[in-house]
Amino acid sequence: MNKLHSIESTLESQPTGGGEPSFIEHSDDDSAHSPIPFNLPNTIDEASEPNYAAAQQNGTANINSDEVQLFSFTRMEKAEELNEFDRRLADAEYFKETYNWLNSLITETNCANRMLVALDLLFDKVFVNKCSWTGRGKGNSRKVPLRCRRNLLHLFKVIGSTRRASVSRSDVEDFFIKKLKQSKQRLNLQGIRKATCHVKRTQLS
Repeated sequence: MNKLHSIESTLESQPTGGGEPSFIEHSDDDSAHSPIPFNLPNTIDEASEPNYAAAQQNGTANINSDEVQLFSFTRMEKAEELNEFDRRLADAEYFKETYNWLNSLITETNCANRMLVALDLLFDKVFVNKCSWTGRGKGNSRKVPLRCRRNLLHLFKVIGSTRRASVSRSDVEDFFIKKLKQSKQRLNLQGIRKATCHVKRTQLS
């Protein structure tokens, strides 16, 4: 048990490269995202089913549509599958189907935790350990780069956002840099404890 606590403490104390993501809180009338140069859903309303926005409470909701029930996805295990997934996400309808499927399974309200659950749903845990943000590993070893997967990153931007807080492109980058660095430790810890992102609390005077 002491060993497990030691590993968890190590994971929590590792630097993220840019600090903890600073998710922007906004009112219900605020736009959650800035414009993007391609025709993909840019807000949680656009990505969800027509009746979803009205039913959404506290930033998340479960969707029980036929489309979600019929949607099937096998965790990606190799670069070719990642390439194909990123290519398919360029289609707005497939993007919406993927978003609705993920959102039906994600109950977290914390932005970072939502992205973390999405990561575990989309990626095989062994394959994640073969990826890095830039495509380089230790000793200049080659890994699968994620920073160039434009549509995948936008999916995480949308699925991580809620009505109370929006995720920026830099938040997604910080998230992936941190979690990809921790992939080997998370691989060993998988199944031992529920994965969560730890957010530093600011003490108010």
